[in-house]
Amino acid sequence: MSKKKITYRSPVIWNVITFLLFSFLFLYLQNSIQTGKSILQTENLMEFIKGSQVVAGLFLVTIFSIYRMSRFAVFLFWASVGTTFAFTVGGLWIEFSKFIILLLFFYLLFAYYLFQFMTEDFKESYYNPLFDENNLFDPMCFKIPITLKQGDTTFHGHLTNWSENGFFIYLKDAQKIRGKFEVDINFEDHSFKSNARVVTIMKNGNGAGLKVFKDEAQTGLNWYRFVDIIEELGFQPELLV
Repeated sequence: MSKKKITYRSPVIWNVITFLLFSFLFLYLQNSIQTGKSILQTENLMEFIKGSQVVAGLFLVTIFSIYRMSRFAVFLFWASVGTTFAFTVGGLWIEFSKFIILLLFFYLLFAYYLFQFMTEDFKESYYNPLFDENNLFDPMCFKIPITLKQGDTTFHGHLTNWSENGFFIYLKDAQKIRGKFEVDINFEDHSFKSNARVVTIMKNGNGAGLKVFKDEAQTGLNWYRFVDIIEELGFQPELLV
C-alpha cells in the first residue's frame, strides 16, 4: 500500500484517544477503591503507573496507532478494551461493587459505538487512495478529471476515490500539495465547483486526499450534487488499473 502522511484527524479519532486515556484512569479508579488510596494524590497515580507498565505501554501503543490511523489500530483498540475488562472483572472477584459494574456496562457500550464510528472514519475516501504508489494509471477504464486551484497555481488529476465528505486525487505531475483549494470537476460537460482542504498526502507526490467544506449553498452544481449524480449513474470508486 502506498505510503501517505495524514495531516487531519476528525473529532471521532480524538474522541477515541480521549476514551483510551479515560480507560486507564478507570483502571486507576478501581485500584484506588481496592487499596483505599486517594485518586487525587499524584504519588498514588505514579505508583500505579510504575506497577502497570505493561498495561500503560499497551494503551500508549494503541493511542499512537490510532493517531497514525494504522491498520493495526482496530486490533489494538480491542486489546486495550479487553485488558480493561479483564482487570475490572478480576477486581470484582476481590471486592464486589455495583458501582464498578455499572461503570463497566457504560464503558463497554461506549467502546462499541466508538469502534463503529472509528472504523467508518478509517474508510473515508480522503484517507484511502485505492491505488499503489507504483501504479501509473495508464490506460484506465474511466477517468473523471479534476482541477485544484490555489491562487495562481493549478493542479490537474483525476479521481480515484470519493464519498460525500471528500475524495482522493491522482495527480498527473507528482506534487506535494498542502492547504485549501478550489475544486473544479468537469463531468458530462458540466462544471462542479466546491472548496476542499488537503488532509492526506502521498509521500511520493502522486496524489492527495481532500476533505470537502460544507457548502453554504445547498443548490447548484457543487460537490454534493456531483456525488448524487455519479451515484445515480452507478459509478463506484474502484481500483482502475
